[in-house]
Amino acid sequence: MGLPPTRGHDHHIPLKDESQAIKLRPYRYPTVQKNVIEHMVQEMKDSGVIRDNNSSFASPVVLVKKKDGTWRLCIDYRQLNKLTIKDKFSIPLVEELLDELGKAKFFSKLDLRSGYHQIRMANADIHKTAFRTHHGHFEFLVMPFGLTNAPSTFQSLMNHIFQPFLRKFVLVFFDDILIYSENWDSHIQHLHQVFKVLEEHQLFLKLSKCDFAARQELRGFLGLTGYYRRFIRNYGIIAKPLPDLLKKNNFHWNELATAAFEQLKTSMTSAPVLALPDFDKLFVVESDASHLGIDHESLKYMLDQSTHTHAQHKWLVQMMQYDFEIQYRQGHTNVVADVLSRQPVAELLTNSVFSTDLLARIQQSWEQDKSLAGHITKVKSHPMAGAKFTWNSGQFRRKGKLVVGADTKLRRELLELFHSSSGGGHSGMDATTKRIAAVLYWKGMKKAVRQFVRECSVCQQYKYDNSAYPGLLQPLPLPKRIWTDISMDFIEGLPKSGGKDVILVVVDRLSKYNHFIALSHPFSALQVAQVFLDSIYKLHGAPESIVSDRDKVFISKFWTELLKLMGTKLKLSTAYHPQTDGQTEIVNRSLETYLRCMCGECPKEWLKWLPLAEWWYNTSYHTSAKATPYEIVYGQPAPLHRPYLPGDSSVAAIDRSLQAREATLKLLKFHLTRAQERMKAQADKKRSDRAFEIADMVYLKLQPYRQSSVATRVNMKLCTRFYGPYKLPMFDSDGLIAKEPVAVLERRMVNRKGKPVTQVLVQWSNTYPEDSTWETWFDL
Repeated sequence: MGLPPTRGHDHHIPLKDESQAIKLRPYRYPTVQKNVIEHMVQEMKDSGVIRDNNSSFASPVVLVKKKDGTWRLCIDYRQLNKLTIKDKFSIPLVEELLDELGKAKFFSKLDLRSGYHQIRMANADIHKTAFRTHHGHFEFLVMPFGLTNAPSTFQSLMNHIFQPFLRKFVLVFFDDILIYSENWDSHIQHLHQVFKVLEEHQLFLKLSKCDFAARQELRGFLGLTGYYRRFIRNYGIIAKPLPDLLKKNNFHWNELATAAFEQLKTSMTSAPVLALPDFDKLFVVESDASHLGIDHESLKYMLDQSTHTHAQHKWLVQMMQYDFEIQYRQGHTNVVADVLSRQPVAELLTNSVFSTDLLARIQQSWEQDKSLAGHITKVKSHPMAGAKFTWNSGQFRRKGKLVVGADTKLRRELLELFHSSSGGGHSGMDATTKRIAAVLYWKGMKKAVRQFVRECSVCQQYKYDNSAYPGLLQPLPLPKRIWTDISMDFIEGLPKSGGKDVILVVVDRLSKYNHFIALSHPFSALQVAQVFLDSIYKLHGAPESIVSDRDKVFISKFWTELLKLMGTKLKLSTAYHPQTDGQTEIVNRSLETYLRCMCGECPKEWLKWLPLAEWWYNTSYHTSAKATPYEIVYGQPAPLHRPYLPGDSSVAAIDRSLQAREATLKLLKFHLTRAQERMKAQADKKRSDRAFEIADMVYLKLQPYRQSSVATRVNMKLCTRFYGPYKLPMFDSDGLIAKEPVAVLERRMVNRKGKPVTQVLVQWSNTYPEDSTWETWFDL
């Protein structure tokens, strides 16, 4: 046929960025398909449709099997289409085209032979159509299938050449041309005019797809355009005896049913199945209740009543452009609309099928996997009924499941399809395994699924963490002596009572003895240190260690330096993990309960009850210690609240008193050790041992969930449960993140080995001003 002439409608491919080229590797094909591709490419070269190319553009080739078993060569232009500026040419609506048919009785449908290939590519854009196969690089000289603007280019050409005849006796929908006429003589004349135009523009038809002078139906044209109607005149009246048979216990085929069935057959096969509108006549719309409208009698008053709702205004605006009258018809007489409104709605059925590209890649994976070669050869040459492996219609299966070869990238894409897509829904390991194992098979698939799901970042961030709690329980070592190891915490949020609104809780970790000290906001590290000296140090001396949370007071430079000078080691609990200092948390809860019970009606009087609360707690029996804190500290029961009577206690020798005291402490340690072991055994049942290294990437769980310092949530219910990932930072010897300087407060010169050295007073992040330190400017 040769190249088509230049008609002024050559196809252009305008790109958003002309400097960007699309260059993709060709897909892998089975040997059989390679032969088909080579043959089809050679045919196009011989006909002058394509030529060799060496441009920077390259799109891959895809083979699509037709219904008759032959192949169609297609170019995958998806990436090129993404960069193409879309044409705004409007495609005609089928409904509008059919409205033009009017009273026509004779129809002819013409189909162009390879219509797209009868349009030239613009010389400047030929290189953009380039495609690559396994044996060469080629480009189209004519407009290929698959380009985003190709339909509008073709429609524009058809509208241009048939402009004098459009809406008179010619309708054009892409490469389909419909000639319609009211009588035979006119139809022959119209065909002659159309053929003359096609000959002038050197456009060729495919005779086998053309239908001439058809009077009975438009099924060929309507099938091509996807437009199909099943409405026939008086359908409800004709079919009425048949729905009656579907009533419960009423199926009895009679003469009326037979007549209705035969009349429906005749109506469905007689022309016209769909009556074309005559715009010279009056139109009557018969409606019934549906998802889009209602049939109530009150509608006939719609044009006269006052409108109040937005819906009424909306419909009236649409309807006022027509001249119409609403008439009410009772349901038993409105059978046509009644039957049509009850037509069954087909359900949408979905099958688990793979795209042509994905299926081709699965087939290519068999060639890469040498372990499958023997199985494939065996099932091809000696197929056996009931065997595990089968070969059918070019597909290699194991127990009905499509086999996937050793292609790591392909397997990962399949896992993403079955797990991360909307159909996969990020299901768990078992559900994902069941889903993919229903249609696919490869060796080690279950292990691969578990690994993929375990590493899914979306699942890690959004799902509940059902695994055992990380880290085994590490109880704090038991102190050797009373008041050598203590824990401290604050109870805040109390109402003002005597100017105080905070309680400092200090607990001896061995005896469980405590002191409750009232403070007022705001308090600094210096004030807390003074209170500690006045209330704790003067009674019990300096402790060897203090366990506390990460309050700014306890991590301040002043406090840490003071404890360092006292020889006391500070042990800080993990952030958002109060279980580290569980002892103080228990005391806090007990103290809050006591105050709530004693002064619940007068909460501002809690300060009066604080000394009594301290006495109550220290004289309460502790199950873990098998004694009261008072007995453990003082070696005797707490005095009762009654007058002292001589003779209630005997005087013992000093050595016997000390021996009894040591025995009590020894028994106390035994009970506490056994309680810790029992607690650890129970806690570890719900925990898992996990180890982290510096610079590991981890997700951060924000608790409480409404915290906003790290991330802002749009919706608390659907927000991520874990944030990150973040890199674990370096810690100093005290287990703290190194602080950063935020301000230089002062500057001074000091003498170091006879040389002047500049020093600055630095305030550090998350510290009080009194925690500022002098640092050498050179070191900073």
